[in-house]
Amino acid sequence: MTEPRRPPSDRTPARRRTAFAQTGGDVRRWGEARIADVLADALRAADEAPSDALTHGVHVYPARMHPGIAAALCDRFVRPGARMLDPFCGSGTVLLEAMLRGGITLGVDLNPLALRIAAIKCARVDAPQREAVAIVANEVAEATLAGVRARAHVMAPLSPEERAYYQPHVLRELAVLHGFIGEVPDPFVREALTMVFSAMIAKFSRQRADTSDETVEKHIGKGVPTRFFAGKAEELCERWAASFEALPPDVPAPKLIERDVRHVGGRVRAGTVACIITSPPYVGTYDYVDHHARRWEWLGLRPRAMRAHEVGARRNYGRGADPAQWERELGEVLRATMTTLAADGVALWLVGDGEIAGRRIDAATQLRQLAPSCGAAVVAIASQPRADWRGGEPRAEHLVLLRADGRGASTPDEG
Repeated sequence: MTEPRRPPSDRTPARRRTAFAQTGGDVRRWGEARIADVLADALRAADEAPSDALTHGVHVYPARMHPGIAAALCDRFVRPGARMLDPFCGSGTVLLEAMLRGGITLGVDLNPLALRIAAIKCARVDAPQREAVAIVANEVAEATLAGVRARAHVMAPLSPEERAYYQPHVLRELAVLHGFIGEVPDPFVREALTMVFSAMIAKFSRQRADTSDETVEKHIGKGVPTRFFAGKAEELCERWAASFEALPPDVPAPKLIERDVRHVGGRVRAGTVACIITSPPYVGTYDYVDHHARRWEWLGLRPRAMRAHEVGARRNYGRGADPAQWERELGEVLRATMTTLAADGVALWLVGDGEIAGRRIDAATQLRQLAPSCGAAVVAIASQPRADWRGGEPRAEHLVLLRADGRGASTPDEG
């Protein structure tokens, strides 16, 4: 084996373009002026903050909260040593930002892959561990290239329908790579490299993008997927090095819970959370389970619970859908999460206008109307326009602060 490239520990990787909901535009405010100003500043933070600093860029995750917004909220509302809950934690964007500020973090999600990504993203990985990952990644890449040259026959763990998403030579190479990753003896190294593999799968399939069902022909040369894998593994080690320096040495890893958030009470005690920061699904906008369609079989995952119980899924809110169904879903989420808050706790929701049976739903207005029946009250809102990716009238994204008792809120630095 050739000597592996050692990941540097003194630099943050260069910024890359990543897919996010659009940012920018005038901000409208509602409610308690001081808090609304804080929320408006948080929305604007996305205009300047990088989208993939530290480990934020280790794995594609469509529709995640912009790290700049998460960072601004954590700056104002997360106290060192206090519990912060993200009940729709996804790939761990908010969890990482809260950890950077010394928060004790809890993440809940129905997506089993999301929690695996979050665990890798939020890990504080020391130099020996990073070196081990770098060495094994290079060994796996070299073994894969040798296997490709030798025309090794390895069956991909995919159904015929899934195999059709790959060019034959690409599928063979990915199968060889996947096989060697699975043989790595160290569990942490194996999981890290599995998540690197997961991050690249859609790129080398015929699928145009994670959020699109459209297929296209791509020109992918032999060995390109394997070399890409090696580069992404090196990048992961670089990002870990930056996070290792940035994270407080004693901050614990997040507690990650695979669960329907409407039943979170069974895992998070009432009144124990100081702050909730989250971005629930925008009703009728995405089928989040399908964003990872190319990954499920490769990773041996069967997201049945997610498909059955995904909140706000587009497939459930098309023609003929009843808006009352969404009110029930949203109300169940709001009641379940608000019961976890301490008496002086606050909840911050980033919500976006959705669509039910072709009709636009103003997310902020709905929350204001629904909150009192769920033991909550909206204190302040900041809203920014967003273009409709389907070409319709502009939507809005809203940052909403709620309290369980409806009284005004204070940020930690203001008492």
